[in-house]
Amino acid sequence: MADREYKLTPGYIDVDLWGWEITSSTDDAVDHTCHEPFSDDPDVDDARAKAWADEVIGTRQQWWRVEENPNYHWYHFVSL
Repeated sequence: MADREYKLTPGYIDVDLWGWEITSSTDDAVDHTCHEPFSDDPDVDDARAKAWADEVIGTRQQWWRVEENPNYHWYHFVSL
């Protein structure tokens, strides 16, 4: 059984547009899916971004925050 790996990353999704991107080296259906910010409040934005990613992936996930200076990423690994 293969594992599916998703990475949810805040950052520039266009030249002057900040937002969220989902990437996956194992799931072409969601690779490079983008969305504009959900809220000006960082905590609300994080929560809504994770909920949006769950919707795109099709199931609720457990997300782990991984710091990568100066940005951070939300990672998730799920076994099929």
